[in-house]
Amino acid sequence: MSASFRLGAARLACLALACSPLAAQSPLQLHLLGSLEPEPLFVELRAIDFEGDGRCELLCVGEDGRIGIFGVGGDSALAARGPWSALPQPRQSLLAIAAFEKGSARQDLVVAAPAGISLWRPREDGSLAPQVESLARRAKFRLRTERPRFSPFVLDLDGDERADLVLPQGWMCELWMREAGEGEARWKRQAEIPLELETEIALGTELLSDQLLASYRVPALDIQDLNGDGRKDLLVASGRKRAYHLQTAAGELPAKPDLELDLDTFRDTTPEGGIRLGRTLQGAKESQLDQRDLNGDGRPDHVIAHLRKIWVFHAAESGPQFTEPAQILRVAEDVTWQEVVHLDDDRWPDLALMRVEVPTAAAILRGLFAEMAIAVKVLDYPGSEGGKFATLPRRTRDLVLRIPPLLGLLKDFTKYIQRLETEASRSRVSAEGDLDGDGAGDLAMVTEDGTALEIWLGVEPALPGRERMDAFFRRVLFEESDPEWTIERLLALFGDFLASRALELTKGRAPALRYELRSPAELTTPELALMPLDEQPGAELVLSYRRIGSLGSTVIDVLCLRR
Repeated sequence: MSASFRLGAARLACLALACSPLAAQSPLQLHLLGSLEPEPLFVELRAIDFEGDGRCELLCVGEDGRIGIFGVGGDSALAARGPWSALPQPRQSLLAIAAFEKGSARQDLVVAAPAGISLWRPREDGSLAPQVESLARRAKFRLRTERPRFSPFVLDLDGDERADLVLPQGWMCELWMREAGEGEARWKRQAEIPLELETEIALGTELLSDQLLASYRVPALDIQDLNGDGRKDLLVASGRKRAYHLQTAAGELPAKPDLELDLDTFRDTTPEGGIRLGRTLQGAKESQLDQRDLNGDGRPDHVIAHLRKIWVFHAAESGPQFTEPAQILRVAEDVTWQEVVHLDDDRWPDLALMRVEVPTAAAILRGLFAEMAIAVKVLDYPGSEGGKFATLPRRTRDLVLRIPPLLGLLKDFTKYIQRLETEASRSRVSAEGDLDGDGAGDLAMVTEDGTALEIWLGVEPALPGRERMDAFFRRVLFEESDPEWTIERLLALFGDFLASRALELTKGRAPALRYELRSPAELTTPELALMPLDEQPGAELVLSYRRIGSLGSTVIDVLCLRR
């Protein structure tokens, strides 16, 4: 099926100008390379480099399983590479984009389906088709996804620069490792990792042979180096249990975990008091696990907390261990919340504890008609070079949360919800990358009202997510000058945090240029992605809208930043 295009006629004139000496004096501007409105609904977009030349195509995947390729040609216009193709089993398909040849940047579309794992590449007419029908004879994907879904199931697990497969099957996860050697690629099923899949039963199916799964959640699979040997290990999180599979020197991941952790074995004997008026609110009834490098040896350590007791376990050269705690902390009073977080400028993580006092019955009754104050105490236990926390707090902070009269709060509940939505809108849709081809990072962000796109040139990378959260906790818990908090101030703080990343990136600078977007009355706020689609330096900006009131119609604009 063909797609309708809206091409910018001014683009050709801009290209002619770019070839003239006057171009050096021209300011940078955003130009529309082209637009399309694919016929399939709920289209997902990905960049894929079939040739490995750094020039990507735009891969469109519809809810019904139709897939198409669009690219920027020599005339700098967006066009379809060929007709649409169709996945044979779209409701049971996992998709991934990966490079399969060692040392090659060529990418393929990988499709996992009940028939097997296939590689899709363009044919002579530009349409996609399976060029390799089955990577591994027995590797098949049997779960229902309801529509094609992208998933990172193609990974290099053993560090040999060859693609391996991590295939969820519901009751287990299959690890298919690529065998060494040249010639035809072969994969061997290395292990079956047991999983506990959470499912919901579908009420209707087309075939009795279908897996009766309306939805499913595969337990978290975390690929990381757990013992500092430079090899990737596998951590499986399933409910209250963790399974650690450590890669051997031969590059094998064992089917049976080297170590298993059941968080329910770590329990404080302090009686669970629940909510007691006038007393500290007890935290989670279940043990909590935090993973972080506490002593700087490059291996992740573990902190387990339950009620008033905290266990600290340092990882050994052999990997994680939960038999010899480096430290056991006991506090005299109940704890509402705890977090391993950086609260100072040294390199050692600290421990923050929070106690929230439940108001008395009399205070709650008064709070129906008058303001109610809730006391909060925060304690800072500093970390040290040895990866242990101090046994006494370095500092404490008394905070107060002031709640308006409860009857009035219920009456004005809608007002607070609207305020929450307003603050949530301060999280701006953005994309980072090199737009102008100078090698420095640039930033594209949609305005809060969704009417325009703003561009900043030459921005520095933002702090990683965990470091941003650390800075946020440090500011709120210990650095804010006013210790009294209201609902309005908390909502404003929420909005400030959402907007902080944009402020950190832009350093308060005004945008270098602005581009008016399509009408927000007709289309949703666009998703942004940077994709190198043509031969010019710098990536193109791909905007993906949804039509409001439609059943999933997608509108796509492709912009470039040129003089």
